[in-house]
Amino acid sequence: MQHPKKHSKDLMSSSGNILLLIILLSIFESCHPALKFASVKYPASEINRLLDSTQMKYLTIQFESPDAKNFRKPFVLLSYARDSSGGYIGSAEELAPVGETKAASFKGKSILGNMTVEKDSLLSLLSPNGTRIRDFNYLLFQPRRDAKYDYIYYDIFVGVITQSGAGSIKTSARPCPPASNCPARPTP
Repeated sequence: MQHPKKHSKDLMSSSGNILLLIILLSIFESCHPALKFASVKYPASEINRLLDSTQMKYLTIQFESPDAKNFRKPFVLLSYARDSSGGYIGSAEELAPVGETKAASFKGKSILGNMTVEKDSLLSLLSPNGTRIRDFNYLLFQPRRDAKYDYIYYDIFVGVITQSGAGSIKTSARPCPPASNCPARPTP
């Protein structure tokens, strides 16, 4: 039979080791944080205005850090409407984060780059039955990381639809390059 004092010491030693391990893991975690990316909303009023424009051919989407000193704040997105020659239409649209609870965290290698979304892709997303949906609240951009190449991209969903049948439809905003959906660049 084991001596009661020895058993008590072993138990305290095990508890101390577990506590030390938890402290070391939390210190390591704070020194090696994950990058966070917010899910963001693109307002329907702005999307409909851009899609009604004959000038707009695609969107360029860029990452924005709301606070570079605070790496725990998730990246958000800026969007620029572009014409067929690559020129800008209007100013950048800052896309509102859905909330930090919806932020995706990625550890390890993550490649950030400009992303593009073609006007035709948005029209297809909003025309699942051949008729364009105008009665929606926003497009929801949700962050993903490509499993093979580690680049961050966003899946795009129609948010809070008031017409039935289109809630699961999506397209993606992918980095350009390496994605093959890069818009043709104007020749100088």
